[in-house]
Amino acid sequence: MTSPIAARRKKRCGPASQQLVSSECLASLGRLTAGLAHEINTPLAATMNYHRVLNGLLSEYRDSASNSQITADDHREIAREALEALEEAGKTTARIGEFIRQMRGHTRNSASGTSTFDVFRLASDTLAMVAHEARSAGVALELEQPRNAVVLTGDPGRFTQVLTNVVINAIHACEGQPGRGRVLVRLSGTDPLRVEVEDNGHGMSPEVMARIFEPMFTTKGVGKGTGLGLSIIHDIMESQFGGQITVQSQPERGRTFTAIFPASGATERGAAHGP
Repeated sequence: MTSPIAARRKKRCGPASQQLVSSECLASLGRLTAGLAHEINTPLAATMNYHRVLNGLLSEYRDSASNSQITADDHREIAREALEALEEAGKTTARIGEFIRQMRGHTRNSASGTSTFDVFRLASDTLAMVAHEARSAGVALELEQPRNAVVLTGDPGRFTQVLTNVVINAIHACEGQPGRGRVLVRLSGTDPLRVEVEDNGHGMSPEVMARIFEPMFTTKGVGKGTGLGLSIIHDIMESQFGGQITVQSQPERGRTFTAIFPASGATERGAAHGP
């Protein structure tokens, strides 16, 4: 539940709070846009490189057709290398296609409205959207697959917003840690559905943990955070899903955020999706 102090602060902030919400959204959009460009440009550059290789091999094959010193084995070797380049180009193009599929799903889910959606698939697509930010921070993202497919009735766009904010917050918490950072997303149960985001970052003191969902509260430096991300998702969990979000942490021992969705909205359907 929102504390009386937090509620009064939220009411008092009024229009200023809305401006900061817009700033928070724009900052998140900027980070995601950079990540999307990287996820597409990397395989695209590889595809263009394989295209150049293939073009060179085909030119070599054409020019050698009338050369009596070029044997049939030489031609077969050129053809083999050309087929390899074509196959690799197909793989990188498929990567772009899969990423665009995930983007389209993410965009559709951003539209408001209630529907029944596959929680694991949506979580997987959401992690793909923030994968570049995680790699840039040296953080490994993991999604633990549930035993059975879990579907939730609610607003998928809001679910995505909750998970994106918590995961990005967890990534930032791992920055500067010795060794490799790690963020694990775990889905469990339907009575209620629990979505846990666990990191091995710096952790939080009891004082910080008590205020973490308050509007405008942030431990980041000036200009590095508005202190609204976790407050917004706290409100979404209560107002949109009738659920709650909690956090457990100790200093230097990581944190675990748990979003709890009411049992009435989550059900299991057969076997979980494959990787």
